[in-house]
Amino acid sequence: MNRPGPEPRASVLECGSPLPLSNATGPTQSARGLAHSKTSRPAEPLLPSVLLCLLCALPILAQTPTPAPQRPKLPAADSMKISLLADKAEFFLGENILLHYRIENTGKEHLGIDVGGDYRGGTRANRFKVTVVDAAGRELPDPAPTQHDMGGLSPLGGAKPGAAWFENVWLLRYRTFDQPGDYTVTVFHDLGWGERQATDPRMVTLKLRLKMPNEAEARQVIANMEKAKSNPGSTWGTKGQPAADFSLLKFPVYRPLLAEREGK
Repeated sequence: MNRPGPEPRASVLECGSPLPLSNATGPTQSARGLAHSKTSRPAEPLLPSVLLCLLCALPILAQTPTPAPQRPKLPAADSMKISLLADKAEFFLGENILLHYRIENTGKEHLGIDVGGDYRGGTRANRFKVTVVDAAGRELPDPAPTQHDMGGLSPLGGAKPGAAWFENVWLLRYRTFDQPGDYTVTVFHDLGWGERQATDPRMVTLKLRLKMPNEAEARQVIANMEKAKSNPGSTWGTKGQPAADFSLLKFPVYRPLLAEREGK
């Protein structure tokens, strides 16, 4: 009794290609093309046809548009006010100068701020861009131009209407002061609002005067450092406090006083 022949197999034609996936139904052919040979090979497996159908579908899938990522947007000018503050207008050389980068919400909705994630492995928060020029317009050098950035904590910052968020700027980690004089400090942070623009409220300036201390004033600088912590910890949007850094006391006026302190 004759058995029915094999079921017809799918071809690439079914998924958009004119090429068949197998020979016509009927007896299999041998390697030399002779029917019913002892060297005949079985019908081709189904897996290649499935793979080819998937390949045919790729161009269709590739045509599906992918939504473009939303670009950071600078808030409206009347919704925020940014300023650079210092606890005093005049400092002594050797003091660990702390500046306050203040972001005030002057709008009617919550103001979201993206900071952090930029300090681990380095000496400072690298998303801050700081420049300082003297009275003659000369730019002060960077004490550590090569920085390592392995990320760090990134708080979900923000300010309610009428409130403010503060970020600390430890000025001497960005620029080196060797001489007394008048200086103009410029600070920028992206705050998660995109790249810097030509006229940008995130770029703020401050004028400072630095003096060389006499012996009595140098003693007071050292005394203030002894009261401060070497690491005040994270402030998370609040105004920072002075921190001790005795490595900044490199000027000759401090040397005998530091030796005296170590001898006690």
